[in-house]
Amino acid sequence: MAIGETTVTMVGNVVSDLVRQTRDGHDVVSFWMRSKERRRDRKSGLWVDGRNLSVRVVCWRRLGESVFMSMNRGDPVIVTGRMSNGGPGDGGEPSAIPELEASIVAPDLNRCTAVLTRRPPPRPAEQPEFLDWRPAAAPRGANPLVRMGTRVTAASP
Repeated sequence: MAIGETTVTMVGNVVSDLVRQTRDGHDVVSFWMRSKERRRDRKSGLWVDGRNLSVRVVCWRRLGESVFMSMNRGDPVIVTGRMSNGGPGDGGEPSAIPELEASIVAPDLNRCTAVLTRRPPPRPAEQPEFLDWRPAAAPRGANPLVRMGTRVTAASP
């Protein structure tokens, strides 16, 4: 962790498809996340929508692989990481898009359930490969039994 670094924890939903790409020779997965405030209106006594915050979440290497296998659009997530302005824009000036470089991504167990599938640690002599562990028979967005390492889906309230 660096001096002056902004570390945040954000609770929300995955609101885009997951994008897998290579940056600086490393595998990375990114997606958009939105945190939507819900508050109680004192006058009416009802819950109403409040402010929104949307950020692009970037997951590097092994974390990116696990996120790509486990998360889908609409899933409730909790993300902890370093917040920044997303690096240089098209003209070299800073970008206005907020970016959260994730160190931890997890399903929000207040709004879904999960079954953990532990992965073996990589062998030191091997270079970790970016694998797509998603079963071919289960299309993205399907609602099978929730399983970390395969898929995480939200339970309908």
